[in-house]
Amino acid sequence: MEKITFMVLGIGCIAIFLFSWWKLTRRKTPEELACSPTLFITGMAAWGIAVTVTMFIGFTVSITAPPLLGL
Repeated sequence: MEKITFMVLGIGCIAIFLFSWWKLTRRKTPEELACSPTLFITGMAAWGIAVTVTMFIGFTVSITAPPLLGL
């Protein structure tokens, strides 16, 4: 059960990070991306939020799911 939880956490974090990065960078030229510290900070913030939310959801599910499933 723990392996599945951590796999879901990892895949969720990567998916949220890639989606947020794509949303931030899709309309920027390479010059704008190269000189944009705000983009880097926003990307790191999005990554932190994604990890926190995904871990919270994953741990909540790992605590509540086994009793509900009778495990």
